[in-house]
Amino acid sequence: MRTQFKGVFHSARAHVLASALALGLIASTAWAEEPVVNVNQASAEMLAQHLHGVGESTASRIVAYREANGPFQRIEDLVLVRGIGERLLERNRARLVLESQTGDEQSLGSVMRTE
Repeated sequence: MRTQFKGVFHSARAHVLASALALGLIASTAWAEEPVVNVNQASAEMLAQHLHGVGESTASRIVAYREANGPFQRIEDLVLVRGIGERLLERNRARLVLESQTGDEQSLGSVMRTE
């Protein structure tokens, strides 16, 4: 009898977990929009605010590098900035763009939403 109850409990728990997972996926899909930052136009404050693991000093180095060397040609070029490594780049890749995705000149450098 106890074995049957245990099986029912595990089945019910699995059902609850599956339902929670399904709801979580739906919710995460609805909220999956992340801010996108144009690294060739954003201010240091914007970079620090919207990029994971990037503080004010690293954000200032990104802007200084851009001003000294011109706009970034590839997202991967961010690793040339002291303080930006491969892991930090990958952590933020979905948030980074080189130019406006909307084509709207006014939105360059602003935080935009992805699809």
